[in-house]
This record gives sequence, structure tokens and C-alpha cells, in this order.
Amino acid sequence: MIRTLPDHDRNRSRNKPLRTVRPDLYHASHGDDGMSCVTATHFARGTMLDLLTHLAVALEAAVVPQDGAALIFHEDQRRHLPAELQAHAVVITPADGALQTALEAH
Repeated sequence: MIRTLPDHDRNRSRNKPLRTVRPDLYHASHGDDGMSCVTATHFARGTMLDLLTHLAVALEAAVVPQDGAALIFHEDQRRHLPAELQAHAVVITPADGALQTALEAH
């Protein structure tokens, strides 16, 4: 469970109580290479997407929606994608709100 503070939620006033977000996060690990995949389902837009942006940037990971192009934060990440995802990958800024904007655009 992740609790968001009012200061971090652009859609709420500072006087409202904390909101509880209950996303499902899964990861697959393959041998000694560590975490190769994180899957997020049932998450709220806004603050949760910003948190996923920060996680992806920290892991130097791409975001691959079920329906749409892979989203990367730096052009040099393109070469690490599977060949079938490289051509249509979209570079987005690693800023709050950018992931939500990109997902809504596709």
C-alpha cells in the first residue's frame, strides 16, 4: 500500500486527508541478473503514474503499455528494447505528468 501526501497530489487541496492507493505491482526475476520486469496494474492516474515514472527512471527501464509504443526516457535506451519495439518507441521526459500524458496520447 502506498500513501500519498497532499503535497504530492496535484489534484487535491492541502487540507484533505491522505488518500490510500492500492496498486498491484509484480516483478519477475531471472537468476543472478536480478529484476527483469515489473508489472503494475490497478493503479490510479496522477501521483501513482508519477511514482512509476520515478521507478522506471531509477531502474533505467522502459514502460511498455499493453496497447501502444514502448515509452523510454533517453534515446540510448532504444537499443536495449526487443527489435520489434525499437522502431516505434517514444522518448518522453522523466518529469511528473509526462507518463500520464504519453499514455493518454496513445
